[in-house]
Amino acid sequence: MMKNEFPQVTYVRLRENEGASGHFHEGMKLAYIKGHDWIWVMDDDAVPSKDALELLLREVTTKGGDVIVPRMANDLERPCDSKLGLLFVGGLFSRDTIKAVGLPLKEFFIYYDDIEYEWRLRKAGMVILQSERALVKHADWANQPKRVRKFLWINIQRPIYPDWKAYYLIRNGILLHILYKKILSALFIATFGTVREMLAYTLTGQRGKIPYILKGAFDGLLQRKGKRVIPPY
Repeated sequence: MMKNEFPQVTYVRLRENEGASGHFHEGMKLAYIKGHDWIWVMDDDAVPSKDALELLLREVTTKGGDVIVPRMANDLERPCDSKLGLLFVGGLFSRDTIKAVGLPLKEFFIYYDDIEYEWRLRKAGMVILQSERALVKHADWANQPKRVRKFLWINIQRPIYPDWKAYYLIRNGILLHILYKKILSALFIATFGTVREMLAYTLTGQRGKIPYILKGAFDGLLQRKGKRVIPPY
């Protein structure tokens, strides 16, 4: 269908699931090899407005930035200078960004790849803008269903998502901080963060995540990268 109805689209099917990180890596690499000046990326649950690309291009070329991200249509109260974690939700990258810092880390598989890439871009002095007008809807954490339980006087809540994803959330958070020499932060996540998450998921009836959290903390401290937990599909 893709070839018949959209012959202008280069469709690439990878041999195996390399996660969002691997797919962003491969897609951006292909666009760079093809010589494109701008590369537009987004998650599979991100839906841009019809004029989003036009608005992004117009604004970034006028202001002279290297990267521009849209605003979240389902969270318009988010401050305009808050870009952390939004790069791959409709972000538009100039060719110079890849030339300067390379590609996203496919070894993360999923989660924290966007934050790592933003840290890398900022370290290289790249200018990241956030659009005032271009919008994208995203089924992010804020909109996921949650389980809520009251513990003493505190309401404990955690989103409902597949257990295996807990591994990459913990592991990659630790890997990210070790990569940027933030050792104390990595140790904090591996200890307090791990205990906090196990307790929270136990209280909200999601005990299946506990083995993944423990393995994520262990592998993060040992700096084990790549797809080490395989999604059940």
